[in-house]
Amino acid sequence: MAKKKPAKSGRRFTPPEDSPRLVKSDGARQMPLTEVDKFLAEEEERAERKQEMIDSLLAERDEKIAEYDEKLARLGYRASVVGSVVRAAKSGITRQRDPNALCPICKIPGHDARKHRSQGKDKKPFSHDELVKLGLPVAS
Repeated sequence: MAKKKPAKSGRRFTPPEDSPRLVKSDGARQMPLTEVDKFLAEEEERAERKQEMIDSLLAERDEKIAEYDEKLARLGYRASVVGSVVRAAKSGITRQRDPNALCPICKIPGHDARKHRSQGKDKKPFSHDELVKLGLPVAS
């Protein structure tokens, strides 16, 4: 004997609010959102919010930098950009040297012993080729 189906009661089943549903968009059916889809959508939204915050902070930083640069300029400070590093501009103070004085190491005029700093402890006179390469006057 075949079982009879229970009679319909007239009430429709309503799924819970958080269950995935088929959504009609432009007359086409879409697949229900899964947990993965929800997660990916949240991640995309989070990335957009993160980028907005970064842009906001960068704009705020640029405003502050411009404000501080203006104050520093009014105080007489100048900064020059060298490559990607900002360095303070030279004050114009240089060591005084006599261009006619003889180098104590080479015994020729045109430079002083500071040119020999790169030689370490054993300082020796520059050769003719080194003098030409450094752009120093060559003894005749």
